[in-house]
Amino acid sequence: MRLSRPEKWVIAIAGVVACLAGALAGYGTLTRALEDQFHGGVLEEDKVAVMWLNARETAAAFAVVASVLWVALGLLPVGVYRLLARARR
Repeated sequence: MRLSRPEKWVIAIAGVVACLAGALAGYGTLTRALEDQFHGGVLEEDKVAVMWLNARETAAAFAVVASVLWVALGLLPVGVYRLLARARR
């Protein structure tokens, strides 16, 4: 199934918007975690584990928000348009 040029643009722009929103979600998650750790403190022997926990939580927030938005803003509109166009024939 080939995509037309406007469909490619919709999917590409949705990807850019989704990545930006995912980056903001990851930043928000990391900021909250670092603020909590600043007030609660981290033991010296737990610093590496906490760093990896922060990285996983930030990546997970980015992945969830970016993938949901990319599907909702890019793939879903193109799929619905194609489905409706096929139904009109």
